[in-house]
Amino acid sequence: MDPSGTGISAEERLRLARKGRSLYQKCCKSGEGSCAEGFAFHHIDRGAPVVAQDLLVTLDAHARALREDDPDGRLALTEALASRIRARLADDPST
Repeated sequence: MDPSGTGISAEERLRLARKGRSLYQKCCKSGEGSCAEGFAFHHIDRGAPVVAQDLLVTLDAHARALREDDPDGRLALTEALASRIRARLADDPST
């Protein structure tokens, strides 16, 4: 049952949020954001934009922290990734 109306159970949404965070961390270590971006776009395309929106919460939190301390230069990558996901969400008719 999905009381939130997102089509995804609370447990599944939590699992996917963790997966999104993990993919973001993995992508940042390699210096790109393609795996997290692909994850977000996949869920937007399958009609579950809430998964991408949850990832944006993570990205925004990381960007705030990186503005304070960014020894590895990840802020630009994080902000660019969030911007591309927001643009895709804006183009999605279901959001």
